[in-house]
Amino acid sequence: MWLLARVSPVAGEGVAAQQWIFTLWALVCVPLVAAAVLALVSLSPGAPWRAAHLAASPVLVLLAHVSTDLLGVTLMVLGLWAWRRDRPWVCGLLLGAALLVRPFPLLLLAAILLVGVRRRQTLPALQALVGTVLGALVVLLPLVTLQPESLSAAQLWWGQPAGYGALQMIPRLLGSTVPTWVTTAVAVTGWVVALIVGFRASRRPELDVEQVTALMLLVVALTAASVSVQSGLWVLPFLATAAIRWAEHLLWALAEGLVFLTTWLHIAFASDPGRGLPGDAYALTVVLRAAAWAWILWRVGTRPAPQVAAQRPVPTSTPARTVSPS
Repeated sequence: MWLLARVSPVAGEGVAAQQWIFTLWALVCVPLVAAAVLALVSLSPGAPWRAAHLAASPVLVLLAHVSTDLLGVTLMVLGLWAWRRDRPWVCGLLLGAALLVRPFPLLLLAAILLVGVRRRQTLPALQALVGTVLGALVVLLPLVTLQPESLSAAQLWWGQPAGYGALQMIPRLLGSTVPTWVTTAVAVTGWVVALIVGFRASRRPELDVEQVTALMLLVVALTAASVSVQSGLWVLPFLATAAIRWAEHLLWALAEGLVFLTTWLHIAFASDPGRGLPGDAYALTVVLRAAAWAWILWRVGTRPAPQVAAQRPVPTSTPARTVSPS
């Protein structure tokens, strides 16, 4: 968004400047979605319609313009595509750039390392790890030079209370006080438990990188200090690669839409209780959304990778002619 603000014809913080940034971001979203969809189609050439779980999802329409998460999602999908094409360095560079948007790509990297070791692909997995570090540095160093306050959010995370969308916020919504160190400890513990779950899941030969990532994402989401409304975008690629049924997709999307609406209503409650949503009602929708995440990610993570229909082989030589008797 900082870059879009730089190229916007209208500067400042007024309504006109915000409208220009929104319009520019909407234009950027088009090639981002196209790139992610093409990568998903390439991952499943025998079943290209699986990519519709991203391209045609109501969650995409609802959440794509909230923040720049779609950029991170696209980079993560392209990183997965590069891994499938035996390009671990490219995979790492893309994941490194993606994790500067959200930390979720670290789960995909962990799954690549765990599954890679199981399949005796240790060297490519380590190359992806080094590439991730390099990719993050390539983006981070110029960003910090131009905008030193860009790391403030990461620094403040350690001392912030539980935020919107997280199960850890429920005690505060119901009037209780939870120390910030407890919130941080639960979130960090969730990442540790997620790695343990990923290690155990990676030992099952029928599960691939996407399934292992989904199971780890489930644990991280349930223990996170904050699960923003746009976090649902990160689930969409896994619904596509797992070929989840559309009925299940839409049921999960309904929970995402409900929390999207109630989050803004609860924010409005602070300024106008008569038109906002109280904390106890909002807490109920957070629980419903967490249950939807747990259910859909469990469905993705525990089902074997879908098989792609084999393509018809292409002949490599010209068949011999049959000489008819004269």
